[in-house]
Amino acid sequence: MRDTIRNRPGEITLITSGPLMNIALLFTIDPEIPFLLKDFITAAGSFMTNNNEERNSQFDPLATLLISRSKRSRHVWLGLDIAKSCKISPSELPQSSITQLCHQLTPQVTTGGEESLHSTSAAISIFHPEFFEYRAGMVNVTERKGKTRFDGSSGVDHIATFVDPVKVVEELTKTIA
Repeated sequence: MRDTIRNRPGEITLITSGPLMNIALLFTIDPEIPFLLKDFITAAGSFMTNNNEERNSQFDPLATLLISRSKRSRHVWLGLDIAKSCKISPSELPQSSITQLCHQLTPQVTTGGEESLHSTSAAISIFHPEFFEYRAGMVNVTERKGKTRFDGSSGVDHIATFVDPVKVVEELTKTIA
């Protein structure tokens, strides 16, 4: 990953959709990497509610803390609290080998028989930023538990504050149909 980013500066959009240890290690080994990215999008954290149940940041709180404190030019965070509004029942998904592969590779949070499209929403945000609204500021992370908080005063972080779930689900079903 390091070589690919270094060989294509300004061309790579990095999306994280799980615990952040590999990216924290990459940024620690090579602190210039974040500045070589076109964009950096993380499906982690929870910023708009007090219910901070998101597991990607809590699985490895130190890695999440390292990412939040690393020097970087711009970082988009899509919290689970926002992404949970994007839900789909597995029976509504078009059945294809791609659907099955995606489901195996990126298991989503299941609530009430529906899947929350957390990682999928992060990927869709690259191609359809108009489906989302953001607020700039700084993400803070507690070292012990990986709980995320947002400070809107200043910073390089942009948290999603709104997503249009209908458009995200429509785009997903259209893309994999």
